[in-house]
Amino acid sequence: MWSLVAWAAPAVVEVRPDHSVVGTIEVALAPEAVRGKIADPVWIASVDGGGTSVVIESRDGGCLVMESASPTLMKTIKYRVRRCPTADGFQEVLVSSETFDAYQVDWSVAARAGGSTVRYEIRTHTQMVVPQFVIDQQTQRGVQRMLDHLSGALAP
Repeated sequence: MWSLVAWAAPAVVEVRPDHSVVGTIEVALAPEAVRGKIADPVWIASVDGGGTSVVIESRDGGCLVMESASPTLMKTIKYRVRRCPTADGFQEVLVSSETFDAYQVDWSVAARAGGSTVRYEIRTHTQMVVPQFVIDQQTQRGVQRMLDHLSGALAP
C-alpha cells in the first residue's frame, strides 16, 4: 500500500477568481469504478476525515436529499442539498441552510490512459462575517484534504 500512495501524484487545487475551488486527481481505476465509489455521499464524508456528517433524508427519483453538518472553527455549519447524477459524475445543489446563500458541488470523472481523472469543484457563498480570503483558504484546504484522502482510498 505504501508504494502505491508514495507514487500517487498530489491533488492539483486552485481558487478561481469567482471564489470557486477546483481540484483534480488521477487514479488507477476505471471511471465506472470511481463513479461507483463516489456515488455514496456517506462514504465520501468518511474518507474525507474532516468531520462532516451526512444523513440521507429521502430519495427523489435518481437524486438524494441529504443533510450535512460540517464543523468549522466558528461553528458547525448545517445544510441540506439535493445530490443528482450527471453524465460524468454527481452534482449537489443547496436546498436550505442558515449559513450558505449558495452551495454547489460538482464531481466529474473522465477516462485517461491507465485510469481516471477525478474533478471536484465547490462553489459557496456564506452569510458569515468572515473575509472571503479566509473562506477561500479553508475551502482550498478542504478540497486538498478530500482529494488526497480520496486518492488513497481509490488506490488499487
